[in-house]
Amino acid sequence: MRKWLIAGLTGFWLTWEIIAAFDGNGGTYPLTQLVVEYVPWWLGIPAAIVLAGWLIPHFIFNYRRKSLQGRSLMVNPLPVPPSVEADAKNRAARTFVQGLITDVIGAVSLAVFPALAGADFAWSKPYWTAVGLLTAKTVVLSVVSYISRKVAPPAI
Repeated sequence: MRKWLIAGLTGFWLTWEIIAAFDGNGGTYPLTQLVVEYVPWWLGIPAAIVLAGWLIPHFIFNYRRKSLQGRSLMVNPLPVPPSVEADAKNRAARTFVQGLITDVIGAVSLAVFPALAGADFAWSKPYWTAVGLLTAKTVVLSVVSYISRKVAPPAI
C-alpha cells in the first residue's frame, strides 16, 4: 500500500509540474515555484542538494539489489544468524586479540617497572619466559573460548 502511495504522490508531483509548465495560464503555479516562494533559500537549496545527493546512490543501490535478488524489495531481509562454527571462531578470535592486548600490557609493565626501578630484568631470559607464559595463556584462553562456544552456543 505504501509503495503505491509514494508512487501516486510522485506521479502527482510530476504531472502537476508538466501541466504547469505547458498550461500557459499564469495562475497555475508549478509546485517547485510554491516551494521556492514559501521556503527560504538557505533551507531549500541545501535540502535540494541533499535530496539529489541521496537519490542517485539510493536508486543505484536498489537497482543493484533488484538485479541480485530478481525482485525489488523496500525492506531489508532479516539477518541470518551465524552458524555455531562461525560464531565459535569469531569468539575465539576476539578472545585471542583481547588476550594479546593484555599480554602486551603485561609485557610492557614487566619491562618498564623494573627498568624504572633500575633492575636488569627487562629483556632478560626471565622476562622472555614471562612473555612466553602470557602468550601461552592467551592461546589456551582462545582454545577454551572456542570449545565452550561450540559446545554451549548462546540462545538466540
